[in-house]
Parts: sequence; C-alpha cells; structure tokens
Amino acid sequence: MFEFWDIRGESLYSNPPEPNTPTIDHGLDEDIIWNFPKTLYNQDVIKNAWTDPAGKAFTFSYAPFWGHKLAMPAWYKPEKMPKFYRHWNHRLGL
Repeated sequence: MFEFWDIRGESLYSNPPEPNTPTIDHGLDEDIIWNFPKTLYNQDVIKNAWTDPAGKAFTFSYAPFWGHKLAMPAWYKPEKMPKFYRHWNHRLGL
C-alpha cells in the first residue's frame, strides 16, 4: 500500500531530492515478494490493511507496489516483467 508521507511526516515535496544527482534503480525492492516498508531502525513495518474500518480493502490490488515504476520508460526492462508477474501470481495464490 502506497504511503505518501514517510515515518517522520515528510514527503517528496517537503524535502525534495537533489536534482543534479542521478536516480539509479538497483532493483533491491524487487527481490522479496513481501517487501515491507522499513522503520528508522531498519525493521519491517507490517500493516494489516484488511482491518481498516472504512472497508477499503476490496479496492486493493494484489500487484507488487514496485510495478508502478515499470510504467516509466527509464526504469522499464523486459526482464523485469516475468518477475513482476511471478510475484503477482504468488500474492493471488495466498
């Protein structure tokens, strides 16, 4: 589930990255199927989105969140698509 604000309450717009440094995709977020966000102490944060009292759970997708970057031409690679579909099928099976 995408979170706009980080754990410190900042966003991309409150603390923008340096525009002169290149953004490099190492693909480390694609290795683990259940890639959870990290705390400041480098621990996994597991949020149970299915217990939301507003009942938004039926609108969630089982697609891995890192699939959004495949829509950008700079980060799209054909060899990433089989991994994306494999992770998606594993999530659907559970």
